Amino acid sequence: MRIFLICLILSVAAKAQPFSVFFDTDKSTIKSSYTEVLKKAIEVAKKSKSPMVIECHCDNRADSSYNYNLSMRRAKAVQQYLKKGGTTAEIKVIGFGESNPTYANDAQTRHKNRRCDIKLGEGGTDINFTEIDVKNVSKGDLLQLDGLEFVGNQALPNYYSMPVLYKLLEVMQTQADLEIKLLGHVCCSDDMPLSIARAEAVYTFLINNGIDSARLSYQGFSNTKPKVKEVDEKTKQQNRRVEILILKNSERSVEPNKMNKQITFGVVLRDIPFRENTRFLEKSGEYNLNFVAEMIKESEGYDYKMIVVSKHQSVTAQRRNTVESFFRKRRIFKDVINFVPSNFYNPDKGDMLILEVKPKLNE
Repeated sequence: MRIFLICLILSVAAKAQPFSVFFDTDKSTIKSSYTEVLKKAIEVAKKSKSPMVIECHCDNRADSSYNYNLSMRRAKAVQQYLKKGGTTAEIKVIGFGESNPTYANDAQTRHKNRRCDIKLGEGGTDINFTEIDVKNVSKGDLLQLDGLEFVGNQALPNYYSMPVLYKLLEVMQTQADLEIKLLGHVCCSDDMPLSIARAEAVYTFLINNGIDSARLSYQGFSNTKPKVKEVDEKTKQQNRRVEILILKNSERSVEPNKMNKQITFGVVLRDIPFRENTRFLEKSGEYNLNFVAEMIKESEGYDYKMIVVSKHQSVTAQRRNTVESFFRKRRIFKDVINFVPSNFYNPDKGDMLILEVKPKLNE
């Protein structure tokens, strides 16, 4: 069987070995039945000298603030136990509260969400590749898509990130048994919905271009897992990202489909409100739309289409003109982006700006 080398810009992070500790309802006390698990984690950490991350969770049977605080108490209890046991490794604690549950919060499985997962190797130095034989990745490998970065406060990739998405699609086409989980991240401050939106945007892109949804899932982590310490705009940009967790792989490879040069990525822009039933953008809308405009102004090699959707048919065309004027004032014209008033009206969906991106046709 012919094996295809996929030139995907990826980083393979050190594989973490998880140890899990479970808790009673509303408790952060470590039960004696889990002391052997923690001793094993200490032993492995001493041998590997790897940094550690403690990620703790709750079920959803209290309010979110209480659950967050409870997850942090559990994390600190585990951290204290590890340190008393002689762990000298760097330890990072993360409390997820009730967010990102691994199991359903029903009577049968909610107890599995009352836990802390101890992971070794998190935060270690990445092994960088510019070429990787994707058939060799294994379940549990964490892959970073180098260069896949996002516009501030949006699930919209920067223009220079689009080839990474195209190559990811090619990988999913070629490695027909590959199953992945997309992990979304943000910079700066806590914004779980945005981290989920970024992962979902990549998920939707793959599905819309022929990848079976059964091979994909996604999850957001807000700003709890920064790739780098944020000291400037460059480092913040590096934390606006989506990573890949390998769920299943095999050596079976197939011929990739010929890439459609008019393949389109589409996303609903976030937090760009208009004044109710008018053509006028709110100040917050202007602020967030400016991030999009700045990216498009720098863009090379791509065509953009802005679809204006309104729950009030009477203002849709006017809002289309407002958005076009906003871009024109920033010297972004129709040779780069077209503006289309939508004929779709749904009061339940509200107002939306949908941005579509595709490569320019060769002249």
